Amino acid sequence: MKKILLGLVLLGGTTAFAQLTEDFEGTSGGALPAGWTQVSAATDGGYATSTDMSSTYWPVPTHTIYAGTNDDACDCDKSNEQLISAAFTVPANGVLSFEYALPGQYGETVEVGISTDGGVTNTQVAVLAANGGTWGPGTANMGAYAGQMVNVVWTYDDAGAWAFGFMLDDITTFVPSPVDLEMTSLNIANTVVAGNVDIAGTVTSWGATTVTSLVVAWEDGGVPNSATFPVNLNYGDTYNFTHTTQLTAVAGSAYSLNVCAVEVTDADMTNNCLATTVSAVSSLVPKVTVGEEKTGEWCGWCPRGAVGLE
Repeated sequence: MKKILLGLVLLGGTTAFAQLTEDFEGTSGGALPAGWTQVSAATDGGYATSTDMSSTYWPVPTHTIYAGTNDDACDCDKSNEQLISAAFTVPANGVLSFEYALPGQYGETVEVGISTDGGVTNTQVAVLAANGGTWGPGTANMGAYAGQMVNVVWTYDDAGAWAFGFMLDDITTFVPSPVDLEMTSLNIANTVVAGNVDIAGTVTSWGATTVTSLVVAWEDGGVPNSATFPVNLNYGDTYNFTHTTQLTAVAGSAYSLNVCAVEVTDADMTNNCLATTVSAVSSLVPKVTVGEEKTGEWCGWCPRGAVGLE
């Protein structure tokens, strides 16, 4: 892992911005980096840094030195527990990027906020999705705070339960390319009944410029079918589309589809398209799921048929 420090970066060749970049590699003894603070009522002291914060029920995956709070190990009050970064200046169209681990069980949540008063108060800019406690990417758009000196506040809340916790690493700020559209997913079944089939999916904008017009094209080896959608996409926003031109599927035929977000000024063309195969049949038989439950007298709480079915 490369060494990342809090330093000065020149933007536009004239203005010096203190960029937030932190990987916690310079910490020791569990201490937070210089300039970082926290607010916690937990009996274990709250957030700390370590190479391993695993506990009995949460083996945290290896990630060199990272910061985090473990509610599983403490089983204490970790409601609204805040980790507050060192202060830095937000560049125009600035985006915050980081890696995190959040099981997301028993009501636990993490919010990302921006503070302009040194961490006393903060405004929410993102809510992190649970990722099962494995490491994954997170982002937050800070464009509304361009040119301001701010602190980032990560707020973990265990919802009053004995939950798991939250881990954080590899934090940096960056300015995305002006336009970067991603065809994130397709919502098209691989086996369909012959007839007209919707071409649907989700496009995500990872660019700094607001996208107001989105062109989606699909083809199955012939001339692309294009449609334009009026949108309002800022960094990280998604748009769920259903194409105006349907696929006319014939029973017994298979179609290799390529679906793309079309933008000639896109900075990264490698993520604009997704491919899938659709096979058409004359009819589909509904699937039925059958379950069997078995238990014994030794386990009085085991017969939870309704719960098992759910």
